[in-house]
Parts: sequence; C-alpha cells; structure tokens
Amino acid sequence: MKKVMALTEIAPDECLQPKGEGKYMLDLWEVNRRVIMHAGVPDENIMVGRVCTCCHSNFAVFLTV
Repeated sequence: MKKVMALTEIAPDECLQPKGEGKYMLDLWEVNRRVIMHAGVPDENIMVGRVCTCCHSNFAVFLTV
C-alpha cells in the first residue's frame, strides 16, 4: 500500500478514513482512479460509479475499455 501511495502521490488522509481501534477504511475508488491517472489515462476518461457492491450485491461489475 505504501508503494502505491508513493507512486501515485496519494496522502493517507486522502484515501484512509479512521474507523477506531486502529482500523481504517480505504477509499479504493479514489486509489484506483489515481493509479489509472498515473498510468496516463486522462481524468475526464475515468468514470467512478461509486456503487457499493457489498450493499448492492445484485450488481455485476463490468470493465469496459
């Protein structure tokens, strides 16, 4: 995780939310968006659905290129 954050210049406070007792929630949508941008994809070509697949398990996840 530290390597990804360093590579994409993501500060911990931009993608980690403290949940108490030394636990954190990772904003994987934001981390993935930044990794894709770092790979050269313009921000305007990235769409983040922000649909929780845990809360909405009836959704299938598709990647279109």
